[in-house]
Amino acid sequence: MALGPNEGGSVVHTPDGSELRLSPGEAIFSQTMAPGIYTLGAEPGRRLAVNLDAAESRTAPMPLDELERLGAPVIHQPTVAAHEAERKVRLRNTELEERQKLWRWFLLGTLGVLLAETWLAGRTARKVTIPEGSTA
Repeated sequence: MALGPNEGGSVVHTPDGSELRLSPGEAIFSQTMAPGIYTLGAEPGRRLAVNLDAAESRTAPMPLDELERLGAPVIHQPTVAAHEAERKVRLRNTELEERQKLWRWFLLGTLGVLLAETWLAGRTARKVTIPEGSTA
C-alpha cells in the first residue's frame, strides 16, 4: 500500500497484535505476512485489510499429478488387473461361503430324522401292564 509522505506514522499494528516500525522515508508498506486488519499510524489511523489469495479458497479436487508436483504423498490408483484380481477373490470367497452353508441343511435334516424317530418310537412302544395280584 502506498502511503503519502506525511501519513502512516512510523508504526504499523499487525493483526496478531505486534508492531512493525517503518523507516522514516518509507512510502510503500509491503510487509503483510498474514491476513487481517493492519492499522497504520496511531489508533484512529488508517486501516488496511489483507485477504487470502482467491486460489486458497478453491475447493475443487486437484489432479493427482498436480498434488505430486506440490510434494504431497499420493497413493496411486490400482490398475485394471488389480481390480480384476480383487473381483476374483471376492467371487471365490462368496462361492466358498455358499458351500459352507450346506451344514445348516444337514443339521436340519438330522433333527427332522431324530424327531420322526422319536415320534415313531413313542407310537409303537408296547404298553406293559402288570397284573394286580402279582408282585414284582
